[in-house]
Amino acid sequence: SPTLAITTTGTLISRYWRIRVDQIYCGELFTPPHGCTQFFMSESGRVRSYNFGVNDNYHHLADQDYAVCFRRARGSCKISYSASEEGESFWVSRNPTATAYASAGESTCIADFLIIPRGTNGGAGTQCTSPSAPPTTQSQVNLGRFCGRRLNCASSSLVNSIIYSDFVPFNFHVEMNGAEPTTGVGN
Repeated sequence: SPTLAITTTGTLISRYWRIRVDQIYCGELFTPPHGCTQFFMSESGRVRSYNFGVNDNYHHLADQDYAVCFRRARGSCKISYSASEEGESFWVSRNPTATAYASAGESTCIADFLIIPRGTNGGAGTQCTSPSAPPTTQSQVNLGRFCGRRLNCASSSLVNSIIYSDFVPFNFHVEMNGAEPTTGVGN
């Protein structure tokens, strides 16, 4: 029978667990794509990081590398992502005392970021554009990676935007390294 072992260290914070485990028969229509750590089947909803709201300090867990996947509803050709209205709901690698702005691309989202494949703005803010020719410098690659304190593909934007993706299967990737400072930066 399957077993789950949870090992924790340290005494600085309390740990809480509520885990639901379901086994899925092979070949079912709702079988998640390979490599998905989280799989959502409804047409809309809310996705949170594993520690969102813990002590309300907006820290994210270090050393995370996983995919969040969504079942594609019949007739859907795109998926949209937007920051929720729950406080600072999008906050990836930005000092809490710094101005709340968006960062996007490989040159500004180096350590911790979300990858939304072919993600482009669809709401408020500047439209993203990709270079017409293959990028020749790191700074020209600006689509896909999102970090900062606003979800927007226009770096330095002070507002969130709706991010659309037509990449199938619908998913985004979370990549957080272990190189964050441990105090005073809200990570």
